[in-house]
Amino acid sequence: MFNKIEKETWVRKEHFNYFSTQARNSFNLTKKIEATKVLEVKNQYDLSFYGIMLYVLTKTANDIPELRMGYHKGVLGYWDDVHPSYTIFNERTKTFSNIWTPYQEDLLAFVKSMQEDKSRYKNQTSLFPQKNYVENTLTISCLPWLDYDSFSIEVEDQSFYSPIITFSKYVIEGEQVVLKVSLRCHHAVADGYHASLFFETLEKYITTLGK
Repeated sequence: MFNKIEKETWVRKEHFNYFSTQARNSFNLTKKIEATKVLEVKNQYDLSFYGIMLYVLTKTANDIPELRMGYHKGVLGYWDDVHPSYTIFNERTKTFSNIWTPYQEDLLAFVKSMQEDKSRYKNQTSLFPQKNYVENTLTISCLPWLDYDSFSIEVEDQSFYSPIITFSKYVIEGEQVVLKVSLRCHHAVADGYHASLFFETLEKYITTLGK
């Protein structure tokens, strides 16, 4: 369900107007995240590491309305929930496609469905091979070849209010598994507080995986 925002009574009215007209901008933050639990759950249930990350990232965004913002039929608002729109890599052509999988609260069910979708479209060369794309998606991608320090992405369309999430290759540091998660937010709809809340919530959901 899409929830319309009444701009005249919206608490962010001035912020939205300023950052969508006079000082249009987005900001990017990168944080090192401990993902030891992700690898443990992956090995315990023989799941996709990528699928587990898609699950916790989407679960996190679904907790924060400011990360579910967008336009629907020309109206600004936020979705009740979002589903991950993510990249898959074609090993033959070295190109990628964007697909989506419906989010489910059940981790095992979601990752199973995600792995089936990935297998179905992994040999495609089209950017968007699925024909039933939905509007309420969350953009997520991964750089599994690189342990980067920071990542920044710019979007020319200033009405693209949905966040973009990217995460790196995971590495072992001592007894911990760590990776970098990068979050791009449009400043008209989200601030540093919401970005901080995203990382705090993400870390909470990772530590409670499998419970």
